Amino acid sequence: MQHSKIQSPSNPMIKELVRLKDRKGEMADTKFLVEGAREAIRASKCNFVLDQLFYCPSLESEDANILLKQFANPIEISIEAFQKIATRENKDGILAVFQQKEISLEELTPRILNRPFHLIAVEDIEKPGNLGAVLRSADAADVDAVVVVDQRVDVWNQNVIRSSLGGLFHVPIVQCTLPEFVSFCKNRKISMIGAALSDKTVNYTSVDYIQDIAIMLGSEANGLSKEALEHCKTHAKIPMHGICDSLNISVAAAVFMYEVLRQRSV
Repeated sequence: MQHSKIQSPSNPMIKELVRLKDRKGEMADTKFLVEGAREAIRASKCNFVLDQLFYCPSLESEDANILLKQFANPIEISIEAFQKIATRENKDGILAVFQQKEISLEELTPRILNRPFHLIAVEDIEKPGNLGAVLRSADAADVDAVVVVDQRVDVWNQNVIRSSLGGLFHVPIVQCTLPEFVSFCKNRKISMIGAALSDKTVNYTSVDYIQDIAIMLGSEANGLSKEALEHCKTHAKIPMHGICDSLNISVAAAVFMYEVLRQRSV
């Protein structure tokens, strides 16, 4: 089968892919770009719909060949066109356009039947790389979903995808407002636990994570908002023994996630 070919970096389709990578243009409302065969394969395995596949023959890898065999009409692009779009250091010649998935709070259920909810909620998170790292840990810790409250970051940003190593595709991710999330937790009797320092803060290991729980973490700069803390039944802290007064949000989230696993495996 003869595939389409694009030689010029100035081709309109290449320009559109650059806009999509930068999360600009109409395509960014419904689609997102994945760079790299490993992440593209993981998106496909998690039932994301692949719209277009672009490949650069001079950079093909074993994983790239797997994708090319699965997709009927890949578009070949020159190395010059590929480099105008690609940003990763270890390039394998694959660029894939997928359809976004929108999931609502009401669609959430525990990923394993008959077990309590285990949710991670991040409020007003600023850095795409941090959100991606939270998703990577959430995938490893079998978290039921990551809820992005009052988001400042685009969840389909390239840095989210890259730092999540594909966790974004496997862990359900919901975007909502704080009132929507609070209402959902109250209706489902999910206990909200805030990672914060306050006059009622307890050590994170002393909290009961056996019940339905949603662990909330705040922005990198300001932590949880006053409004969010007012709705959290418990405030929990991770002890800090050095001169730094906080952990990166993705590291803190991982500490909480694995404490949940520890308690529920006893």
